[in-house]
Amino acid sequence: MKFYTFIGIVLSLILGFVSYFATSNILIGGGILLFCTLFYFLIIHKTLKSYLNNVSKIHSCYLFINDFLVSLSVKESLSAAFDNTKNAISDDYREFITSVDELNPQEKLMYLTKYYPYHIYQIFVDIILLWLDQGGKILDMSSSIANEMREIEEYVTYCQSVHRRKAFEIGVLWLFSLTIVIILRFALTDFYDELSKQLIFIISIILLVGLVLLSIYLLVNRISKIEVRGIKNGK
Repeated sequence: MKFYTFIGIVLSLILGFVSYFATSNILIGGGILLFCTLFYFLIIHKTLKSYLNNVSKIHSCYLFINDFLVSLSVKESLSAAFDNTKNAISDDYREFITSVDELNPQEKLMYLTKYYPYHIYQIFVDIILLWLDQGGKILDMSSSIANEMREIEEYVTYCQSVHRRKAFEIGVLWLFSLTIVIILRFALTDFYDELSKQLIFIISIILLVGLVLLSIYLLVNRISKIEVRGIKNGK
């Protein structure tokens, strides 16, 4: 998250500088810098944090199910399976599972639905409960759910790659546009001072910044929606 905060601050500085450089008005430049900074921390930061936490939890769920099933097939013990997952999953998971150490393994599995609020995880728990009740080969019984979870993991990883590429493409596009504004500042030196005082020109610069922020908002809002069957509650 620190990386995205750094990017947000850098973008705010760039937009503030370009606005000041284009209009020669420190109040406009400073105002846009302040607005962009607030825009990031009040809107974008919250959405990005929620998205990153969700993606991290999906990856964690995949690792948990995979490691738990493999360990359970070898040791045939829920306690041993839980001990194995503690070494492979994120710090957040370890803190969560440590907080319910007084529960027995079966209760822990069911309680983890609060940590993994996914329909696919509930199916996984049902399979474990069925194995406890009837026995059998756990890997055979859970093969379909393990394959589906693997597909989800691969799809989410693919989406992350696409999102990074789209963010890069949009970033390059807007960087090119802002560079043009700076070039015009030098190319039109003879009458730029007069132009920069025109209200319509100032409004144009503000609208340009607004379009940049709107595109960022739409991009972040779009990538934050992970639509995968079995991941959303009850779906």
